[in-house]
Amino acid sequence: MDISHILIDPTFFKGGIRIVHFIGLALGLGTATFLDLMIMRFMLRNKIRRSHAEAFEFGTKVVTAGLVMLWISGLGFLIYYWAFDPEKLGNPKIWAKLCIVGVLTANAVYLHKLVLPMVQSQVSKTLFGGLTLGQRLQMVIGGTTSVTAWYVPVALATIPQFNNSIAAQHLWAIFCGLLILANALSAGTLLALESIRLRDQRQNARGEMLAG
Repeated sequence: MDISHILIDPTFFKGGIRIVHFIGLALGLGTATFLDLMIMRFMLRNKIRRSHAEAFEFGTKVVTAGLVMLWISGLGFLIYYWAFDPEKLGNPKIWAKLCIVGVLTANAVYLHKLVLPMVQSQVSKTLFGGLTLGQRLQMVIGGTTSVTAWYVPVALATIPQFNNSIAAQHLWAIFCGLLILANALSAGTLLALESIRLRDQRQNARGEMLAG
């Protein structure tokens, strides 16, 4: 077969867009998950080293690269469907995914502007050492939102039953419900741990008073 026929075939370009899309998902999802695991494994109890902060900063750049690839491939799909397969533009899953990528973009800005500087300021301390409860919640909410919002597009991309079966607003409502639930669980866990810590402090203080 003449290579020129392959290169001008619209499905060839669609295949290229799909490759970019899945690489973006892999980079974003994999790195976001790794960063959360790194926080739980190395940062919650142990002191943050400079290398940890640098790895976290590099990871956020990789996630951003994955996000850029998602936008490029997403817009590429829209152009392809508009030109060659306009019926696909009626699939509500496409528009739900675009909204979710918008949430990822807003959260990425949030992480860069608020969470990353806090992590960098904690070098030689534990992750939460010296931070207020509000600052801890900011970290937890940013991380939970990142992971949740990355896994949902993967589910939408890989489960064909979502195609043309659920309205975009319903998919969006499901996503928002999952996001609220995940953040509520994370924040609730943090508040419970904070309550236990304060209780232990009061008990230790009371014991020291009685001993004195």
